[in-house]
Order: sequence, then C-alpha cells, then structure tokens
Amino acid sequence: MHQNLPLIEDKEEVCYVNEENEEEKSENLLLISASDLVIDIKNGKLKCVDLITAYIARIKAVNPILNAVIDERFNEALTEAKHVDELVQKLEGDALWNQFPLLGVPVSVKEPIGVKGLSHTAGDYHRSGVKASEDATVIKFLKEAGAIILCVTNVPEWSMGWETQNPVYGRTLNPYNNHRTTGGSSGGEAALIASAGSVVGVGSDMAGSIRICSSFNGIFGHKPTPNLIPMNGWHPMVIDEYFHHIHTFGPISRYARDLPLLMKVMSGQKSVHLRLDETVDVSKLKIFYIEEFGPSFGITPVQSYIKLAVLKASEYLHAFGCKVKNIHPKNLRLAFEFCSSKEFYLQGVPEFLAKTENSLKAKNITWEWIKCIFHQSKHSYSGLSFYLLYKMKNWLLPETKIEFYDNKIRELENYFNTILKDNAVLVLPTFPTHAFYHYLLPSHLSGVMYTTIFNVLGFPATSVPIMQRNGMPVSVQIVAGPFQDRLCFAVARQLEVAFGGWKAPA
Repeated sequence: MHQNLPLIEDKEEVCYVNEENEEEKSENLLLISASDLVIDIKNGKLKCVDLITAYIARIKAVNPILNAVIDERFNEALTEAKHVDELVQKLEGDALWNQFPLLGVPVSVKEPIGVKGLSHTAGDYHRSGVKASEDATVIKFLKEAGAIILCVTNVPEWSMGWETQNPVYGRTLNPYNNHRTTGGSSGGEAALIASAGSVVGVGSDMAGSIRICSSFNGIFGHKPTPNLIPMNGWHPMVIDEYFHHIHTFGPISRYARDLPLLMKVMSGQKSVHLRLDETVDVSKLKIFYIEEFGPSFGITPVQSYIKLAVLKASEYLHAFGCKVKNIHPKNLRLAFEFCSSKEFYLQGVPEFLAKTENSLKAKNITWEWIKCIFHQSKHSYSGLSFYLLYKMKNWLLPETKIEFYDNKIRELENYFNTILKDNAVLVLPTFPTHAFYHYLLPSHLSGVMYTTIFNVLGFPATSVPIMQRNGMPVSVQIVAGPFQDRLCFAVARQLEVAFGGWKAPA
C-alpha cells in the first residue's frame, strides 16, 4: 500500500475536525485560490500572518513524506506577512488595490531559479551548499507585486529528466502514490502544490517540465509564449539564443483562475502583448483535438484513458457551443526526432561532467556509468543518460538531416498558425500515460514529444486535470497560437468548472 498524505478535503466536503476548531480553520485557508486570498487580505478579512503560518505548517506536515521542499525562508516570510498586515491598515483605495496584485500570496519556486539566500544547486553535487546571491528578475517581479516567497523545491540533476531525483537532495515522491514519479523537472513544485503545501509556484519548461509535472500531480501548469518572462537567475545557463525560445519560466497553480494573475506579474511590461484583461467567450472558439501523434517504432503509445480524457474535454466544449474537429497533422509521429534535433544541437552548453564546477576537463563517461551502477557516482542516472545522448547526437541525429527536420518543423509551425490564429485551441494529451512508477523513465522517454514539440514551435500550452484513474490524475494539454495565452487560460477555467479541477490526494 502506498503512503497517503494527511487528509485535506475539497471545500464542499465535510472536514474531519469540528467547524470551530482552529486547526480546521487553518486548513481551510489552504483551499482558497490565490486570486481570492488577495481580495480577502486587502479587505482585511484575512490576516496574512495566519495564511503564511498555515502554509508553513502544511509544508512541515507533508515534506517528510514528499521531499519536495529543499530550502526555506519561513522566518523571513512571517516577517513579511506582518508587514503586509501593517500595510493593509495604512493604505486604502487604489494605492492598495493596484500596486500589489499578489499581496500576501505565498509562492514556492523551482530551485534552479535564483531566490536570494536559498539553495541554488540545480541538483549538482559540485554546487552543494551554494546559495543564490540575488533574486532572479522574475522573483523580483513577484516580490514587488506583494508575493511572499516561502521556499525552493527539488529538481532532477541540472533539471535534466522527468523524474525528480538528484545526488544532492534525493528523490521527490508523488502525493497521490509515493511509488510513482512526480515528473520532472518541476517535480518538487508540482508535488508541493498538489499536496496543498503551496497555492502557486514558479516552474520552468524546456521539454514539457511544467506541463508533465502538473499532469502527473493533477494541477494546472502553463508554458508561456517564449521570450516574455526574463530568464536571468537560471542555473545552468546556456548561451545559445535558441535556448530562450525553447526554455521559459511559467506559472503552476492548483486553480486555473490564478494562471493569468501570475502570468501578468511574471511577464512584467511584456504582459501587454498578451491582452490578459480581455474577456474570452469560450463558446465562440474553435476546438481542434488530437488523440495520438500516430504509430511509430519505439514511440510510447497513448493509453486509452488519456484518449478518453481528450474526448471528454472535446465533447464538453462541443456541448458548450464550440465547433470541434478531430485533426491528424502530417509528420507528428516524427516529433521526437524534430525536437531532439533542436535541443541536442544547442550551442554553449556547460560541461556536465566537469571535474569541478568551473573546470573545462571532463570525467570519463564510461567510468561514471560503472560507478553509477554501483551507486558510487556523484551524478544521477538521469543526468548521465541525457549527457550520453547529447554526446551521441551526431550518431543519433546526423547533421545531414538537420535541414530536413528544420523544414518539417516550419511546415508544422505554419500549419498550426493557420488553423489556430487568435480564435482556436488544440486539445491533446499532455503525456501518453499518467504518472508511471519510479525508475521506468527509459521506457516512457519518447512520450515527452507531446509537450516538447510546442517548445520548439513556440506555442503557449497549459496542462489541465480532467479525471482520475485508479486514484492517479489524468490531464490534457491546451495549446493556442503565439501570444494567445489567454485562450489557454479561458479554456482551462471552463474545463475546471466542468470536471472539478484539482482533487486532493486521498
């Protein structure tokens, strides 16, 4: 039997303690969206200190089980919460409501994104003990908006992989079943938010990290249109400009309505390009859906329950008034090769097997593999696997084929731009399965093509929970055209209303 988290029920259900009990009141605070928390704090209905205290208590309760949080700033957070309560007493009107859109909201952050004074190792053994010397720009944006940073969360080594485990901090577990993966590389974030240890968080997405982890943990995660959110403060940084096209920070949340609120703050002045304040009439949107990219040797097949979730979402939107169409774009079955050709040929990638952090000399890959088998290496299986694939790129994906892949990618980009425009979304699997058991990543690796292809194409995409199977969350992915992130958010919100969104681990 897998170990469950301490019980937290949905708002509508009866809790396990008396209504007047302080413990229950504290837990009920954990079930309020960030959007509503801001309103309650600004209205004086909720003390920020009480909110932060409740979240700190929850983290202390669940983290011994999950190993999601790897460093915290609880004392500083409580001090900042007191300042928020004092500010509410002093300020009135527009000064309070307009300046601080995230006033008092607790936020967790993926560890490779710099938070001053907190761990900043990216799961790299050579960086053990390293703390961020300053806040990443996106963290500054959040703090300026009134948010309170609670902690940083676990990742795979160098954020390479879809299983959150590294030599510095160990493995993070899925709150719905501890024997299954929480995904990667934003796995610590997703596990913490799904277990009500945080209401919103900051992740990053280069190959589906935000969306896959959100899918495996039954919450909402958004990969934005690229180049909207500043990327400084990330470790390890890649100097190739294309890195900023395929890799972006993004919001993760338990409630769909919080995604645009976070996105507006995280993108700073560039948020004007997204028109997030415009109302979207979902019933007027066109819906295209894909059940599977098509059969291909070695490709993970989409499971029937994932296809069912895609159909359920599409059928609901059809009943809601949308025009719905099943499509079968050419060459999507080759998406894994397309994506690999772009990501494995990035320039300026730091040396993963450097003998020390800044060394140009690399360790012997064969010897590191042997040590890894006997649990003697300072590197993870996932990290070594990706490093090996990167070094074998010329054999796996000869440069002579890159032009062919580039042409096919442009064809796909033109196709999706033509059908989506500014009034349509695509519904498809986030991943071919729900969260799989630990250590089974190699047999599921090709499944990342369902998310990575939209990093390569530069389209915004959101993972949305639809249902559960055997207690495990099952999600779909909503994709829109570039700068149409608000369409993803609107459809995610509508599907949340229809299917219930996040459901607490039982």
